[in-house]
Amino acid sequence: MYNLINKADDFQSCVDSLSQKSQFSIDLEFDKNRFRYGFNLCLMQIFDGKDCYLIDPLSDDIDIKKIFPLIEDPKIEKVAFSFSEDLRLLHSLGCYPQNVYDISFAAALLNFPPVSLTKLLHMVLEIETDKSSQQSNWFKRPLSEDQKNYAAEDVIYLLQMKNIFEIKAKEAGVHDWIKQENYHFTDSDYADVDHNGSLKEKDKGDLSEFEWHIFNKLIDFREELAEEMNKPAFHLFDKHHLTLIARNKSRINDWDEVPSVHRSLKDESFKQRLRALVHNAEREAEELNLSKEPKSAGRLSKDDYDRNRMINERFKLAKKTVFGRIQAMLDERIGKFARTFIISNRLIKEIANNDLENLLPYKKELFDALAKESELPVDKYISG
Repeated sequence: MYNLINKADDFQSCVDSLSQKSQFSIDLEFDKNRFRYGFNLCLMQIFDGKDCYLIDPLSDDIDIKKIFPLIEDPKIEKVAFSFSEDLRLLHSLGCYPQNVYDISFAAALLNFPPVSLTKLLHMVLEIETDKSSQQSNWFKRPLSEDQKNYAAEDVIYLLQMKNIFEIKAKEAGVHDWIKQENYHFTDSDYADVDHNGSLKEKDKGDLSEFEWHIFNKLIDFREELAEEMNKPAFHLFDKHHLTLIARNKSRINDWDEVPSVHRSLKDESFKQRLRALVHNAEREAEELNLSKEPKSAGRLSKDDYDRNRMINERFKLAKKTVFGRIQAMLDERIGKFARTFIISNRLIKEIANNDLENLLPYKKELFDALAKESELPVDKYISG
């Protein structure tokens, strides 16, 4: 059912064989700060219509970059399903896939509900697959038979499903729409995205500028430590306790008693490192003259409030006068799942605020045609 590739000679034979193909399906198994630090490729699955390859990038004998030129080759079609995270990972490794056909786009435009590959396979091909290994540890070696079977099943049916969807797409008149979505998708660049960043806007809470500076330094320190120990950052200690320390450095004294702290970090020397870090962060915050006044949690500045209000007012007006009617028309003609994919409220908000990056040509043509049919003033938003 599959060929496990973990030796250099076998890998070279695999690459040579695939270089002669015009199409293959692909999927990746990865770990993203779950069992180890970082965003890590653990397995690459490829099916060429005849042979299924499970390529082990963790093998010391495999240089996975040797297959990147094939993935980047625009003459070879790569068929995938929900490939967005895989694309981000490949970009981070210096690989920029071309000529990708993501089946999830075709399914959406053909009005299938947003479901997993397992459910889609059952709906389209009446095939049952086993997902028991989905959340397993893909760093584990040797891989279990269940893991290998699961990995193979993620690619061996994709070419068949793509052929079925292509027929349906031509019948429904959405073939070019799918092509545009896939081109737009692969044209994005995620190479500079921080996949390990753990800070979110909500983490600011009611921290003062002074406390927020200290908290950021503590978070940076946790990331450095996580990389050094090759463990996910949240396995070392949680953000909540760092917030407490940023507010009151005496909380470091209780470090040994905090349940979330990794046992290897519960000693006096580590507490001394924390104290030194906080001391330096406080000195920097003083030099920057950062405010110690507590913020009002969740309260926006007047400028931010006015900006958000303007954005939302533009969205409401655009939806009321034009795009709400277009949504309703599409619901009737192509179905609510396809309509949601084509014109979500998020896209309406972008268009209303003159952000047309995601307004693909087929969408503009579609909106123009529907607006003309119902005499809607769409030119106000997407003229030109």
